[in-house]
Amino acid sequence: MRRLADRLDVRAPSLYWHVDTKDDVIDLAVDAIFGDPPDHTRTADWRTHIVAVLSG
Repeated sequence: MRRLADRLDVRAPSLYWHVDTKDDVIDLAVDAIFGDPPDHTRTADWRTHIVAVLSG
């Protein structure tokens, strides 16, 4: 968390106003990179769903 705070030019304790743990930071980063998880209820055919997800 100290290295992240340094990169953000803030103090490490101030990060904890926004996230509880380092794992929360990682979860937020993954969500930002990959977006929301796909809605698996759209189709019962998993192949069609995978093609739709990979097509963007």
